[in-house]
Amino acid sequence: MMQPRKSLQGEGLSLSRKIADHGFAWLAFGCTFMALALLLLFFLRLGIDVNSWFKLMPERIAKFNLEIERRVKDFDEETNKEIADLTKEKENRIKQDPANAASLAIRYDKVISKKIEDRVQTKVEIESNLKSDKRSDFSYFGMLWHFISAGPSSQPQDSGIQAALLSSLLLGAITICAAIPLGVATAIYLEEYRAQSWFGSILQLNINNLAGVPSIMYAILGAYVFVELIFKPFESPAIAARNTLGGGLTLALLVLPVIIVSTQEAIRAVPISLRHASLALGASRWQTIWKIVLPSSLPGILTGLILALSRAMGEAAPLVLFGAALYVNFSPTLFSRFTALPMQIYSWSDDPDPAFHYNAALASAILITMLLGLNSIAIFFRYFVQQKLKG
Repeated sequence: MMQPRKSLQGEGLSLSRKIADHGFAWLAFGCTFMALALLLLFFLRLGIDVNSWFKLMPERIAKFNLEIERRVKDFDEETNKEIADLTKEKENRIKQDPANAASLAIRYDKVISKKIEDRVQTKVEIESNLKSDKRSDFSYFGMLWHFISAGPSSQPQDSGIQAALLSSLLLGAITICAAIPLGVATAIYLEEYRAQSWFGSILQLNINNLAGVPSIMYAILGAYVFVELIFKPFESPAIAARNTLGGGLTLALLVLPVIIVSTQEAIRAVPISLRHASLALGASRWQTIWKIVLPSSLPGILTGLILALSRAMGEAAPLVLFGAALYVNFSPTLFSRFTALPMQIYSWSDDPDPAFHYNAALASAILITMLLGLNSIAIFFRYFVQQKLKG
């Protein structure tokens, strides 16, 4: 009598496991499908806005060109009216005072001649200045190049992302140069040299917790350390308190825990037998790490760097609190004020003019393309390293 009961219990347990497996499988499929659908919807809307930018901007540029031509025409009309008024005034004065007609005529002729001379010179200057503002290239490539190479402007058709793009690239370079050596060195210490002690355990626990700290907290830390303690005492026309170097170091603090944790996982994945074989052949611990462990873990380390760089290039919240400017019309240096592409996108998105919203969409597409390009280079390098290790 006990055998059938056990069999029924086993069948019920097996059925419940199958239901649970199918349920979780469908839940995972549903979440994945929803995420892909939202991502597709986002790219679709972004593509529509970018297409609207290419349709709207030629009309704006043509309208601005007409405005430039109208300004020159208005200047001609105003100057001609002034000359006509002076000529009429000369004739009236001569009629009123015929005895001094010759001297009056000479005096007015000098004034009119001077006015005509000034008019020609001023018109040349106006046309020269407006000629640089007037744009004739309405091709997609020409408009896109102007958008990338131009600085900020109050007119959406003249606005560009040059300063913001250069600032983002400089911030990314500072972040990687500061975070990679420190992050990889810390991971090597924690995995290869750290002894089993309470200090090492607390250090590892804090690093794991820092990876989940909100980015705004790093902005507070960076604003206090790099602005108040370091750069503010040296503030001058050549050194800004809230400069590019401080912003890059703040982002380095942000991505440092990610680099450390991912590098630890990559080092931990290297088989212990490789270490033992190297040590058995007489290599020192550092030689084993440098020649065996790091090359073998390099693909995993590059994965962490890709994630860190993507996060740093797309962050805006730390830079807002750190004090990044929304309007910068010059190329950044290490110690100058700076902006960033996410900051520029945020500024345009908040503008009431819909044309600036299309600017924000195109800048977002450029930022995504830039991140995909950098990630593709890193992934290709990772693949090359993997193939070299296999060979």
